[in-house]
Parts: sequence; C-alpha cells; structure tokens
Amino acid sequence: MAAVAALSEKGSLRVYLIVVAFALVFGSSLFLDRLPLSVFAPAFRQVLNIGPLASGGVLATIVWGYALLHVPAGWPGDLWRARKVLSAIIVLRSALTAPMAVVWNLPSLLAIGFLFGAAEPGALLWLKINPKEQLA
Repeated sequence: MAAVAALSEKGSLRVYLIVVAFALVFGSSLFLDRLPLSVFAPAFRQVLNIGPLASGGVLATIVWGYALLHVPAGWPGDLWRARKVLSAIIVLRSALTAPMAVVWNLPSLLAIGFLFGAAEPGALLWLKINPKEQLA
C-alpha cells in the first residue's frame, strides 16, 4: 500500500495501473494459447492421422517444455533487464505460432510444441519488472 501511495504522490499511478492492466491481459493470453490446442485436438488428430495417445503426447510435450525451462527462463531476466528479455520472448512466441499452425507430421508437432512450451515460462518475467523499470 505504501508503494501505491508513493506512486500517487509522483503522479505516475496512472502509468503503473496501465502497466499492471497490460500485464494481466498478457498473462491471460498465456492461458488462451493452451486452450485452442485442447479444443482442436480432434481436428489435428484427423488431419495428421494420429491417435489419441499421440495427441496426449503432444500436449504433454508442451507441458514438459514449460516445466523443464521454467526456472532457467528467469535467469536471463536476472542477467539483463527483464523488460528486454520479455520483449525477446514475445517475439519468440510469436515466431513459433506460425510453425505450430503448419506442422506436417507428428515429430514436427512434438518438436515445435516443445519449443512453444519452452518459450512460455519466460513470459512470466513481467512479474519481475519493478515499477522504476516500468516507467524507464
């Protein structure tokens, strides 16, 4: 509460609230990235001619990519400024979205899914950005 009072004294509370709102929208988009995969699983099973077990393996690969690189994804944010790393991660996730849509077989889907999952934990670096860095 003291931080909010200090921000309101400086007149930057509005900017801080805009940054927090952006962070919440971005955080909710992380959930929305996973939702279509589970909803459209029957469709991509039919197109790629894979079974339910392989489809579950694809979703598990994305989760394993996320889980294995969750802690290491924070290290670049500690080495460099979190805002720069977050910008790079947004570009990386956007670059991996197109190949995810044009996969041609199960191994390509597994590889791109793992990379897609591995790029996701770094997106949580917005939690590490302090108000001074947000306003810089």
